[in-house]
Amino acid sequence: MPNPAAPPTVVAAIDGHAISDPARIAVIDRGVAITYAELSRLVRRAAAWLHRQGLAPGDMVGVTIRDECPHLVLSLALQRLGCTQVTLPGRDPPAMRQAMAARLSVVAVLGEGAADALPDATLLLPETARIAQDAALDAIALPQAPEGGIVLTSSGTTGQETLVLMTADRLGRQA
Repeated sequence: MPNPAAPPTVVAAIDGHAISDPARIAVIDRGVAITYAELSRLVRRAAAWLHRQGLAPGDMVGVTIRDECPHLVLSLALQRLGCTQVTLPGRDPPAMRQAMAARLSVVAVLGEGAADALPDATLLLPETARIAQDAALDAIALPQAPEGGIVLTSSGTTGQETLVLMTADRLGRQA
């Protein structure tokens, strides 16, 4: 049972600001201000698009999106959808990305092109600008699920990365 004294999750906090202070600036990307209302809408539409592509709560998803703002929106959308995610940096060698994806049983990778594909994972190529304009996504019902988490990696001391799961609750507390 959730702790009523716990701070809201990151996505819930964004949605709360979108209601209470929709014109407040949430993010500035390359000199363009994005309000909380706009960020909430972008995240909701991206979550709907991901759900329409077959992702579901509990899925482990790799993210290889290089541009910061689309990465942020898609990461928050995965959280909203109840997926757990791990960043698979495009600068890492394919074998390293593949090993991490296999270790975590990644079912899909969000990428920018064919070079981001990995064996045994569906490659999804979200065009965030197009998704942002697709009002039809507003009609897609999202599953009711706890927000997903993020797997963080560190170099570790054994030669294999150490994996740390940051749950939605833990992310909310740190935010």
